[in-house]
Parts: sequence; structure tokens; C-alpha cells
Amino acid sequence: MSDQKIDEILACPACAERPKLIRNDSCYTCSKCKREYPIAENGIAKLLVDPEHES
Repeated sequence: MSDQKIDEILACPACAERPKLIRNDSCYTCSKCKREYPIAENGIAKLLVDPEHES
């Protein structure tokens, strides 16, 4: 699957509305809550919600 296809289907795991994620060189950022999800050196995004940062 191409990076473009992956970018089209990824959504924020923390938001109920599942807004799109915006990709930059080092992370994906939620378009709504602004949480950042790092992209590892192997190109895989770490889409885990940190419970310590929940409001």
C-alpha cells in the first residue's frame, strides 16, 4: 500500500469523530485535537494514545 493511501485512511485514535491525521517528516498530527503520533525510523506510525495526557 502506498504512503498516500495510508495517509488517506489514518484517523486519530483519541477522537470519537476520527478526524484525519496530517503527516510531516517526523509525526502525524490530529487535525482536531492536535495530538502528535511519532513516525518511527522504519516508517511505521505509533498511533497509541498516552493515558497520562487524557483530559
